[in-house]
Amino acid sequence: MNEDNLHIQSGMQLPENYFDQFKKKLMNRVELEEYAPNKETFIVPEKYFEKSKQAILKATTKKTKTRMFSFVRYAVASVFTALILSSVWMYTSHNQNNNVHFSDLTSAEIQGYFSDIYIEDKSYLIVEESEDVHLDNFLVGDIQSFGNIDSYLSEYDYRLDEY
Repeated sequence: MNEDNLHIQSGMQLPENYFDQFKKKLMNRVELEEYAPNKETFIVPEKYFEKSKQAILKATTKKTKTRMFSFVRYAVASVFTALILSSVWMYTSHNQNNNVHFSDLTSAEIQGYFSDIYIEDKSYLIVEESEDVHLDNFLVGDIQSFGNIDSYLSEYDYRLDEY
């Protein structure tokens, strides 16, 4: 950078005898202010601060709007909750009624169940002759005969009543 060109001339210049006239103008102005009547130039309107406080509060506080949207959201959520709870309750109560233990059944109910199955399903009556299987030599044991089944069931029913 060239250090010789540090003095830059600008387009602003002071008028001649500026400071001589400045002193005279300043003294005239001071004298005028001394003789001027003391009058308040700024006047505060009546109840200005009370009104301004209300205006500031009105401008800065936000009014909360009541929305129906939040009510609808809670209503929908409560309906879904009620549906879920009722379906769970119905499912559990329905399953509790269907749980039947074998120990709760009597021999008459068991016999009725088997007779209902065999009445509805006639497929056991269809017998085809087979050359491989011959039932002539098949022995039926004491427990497997039809006469002993009733006595066996009644004995078993008696044992269940003891418990």
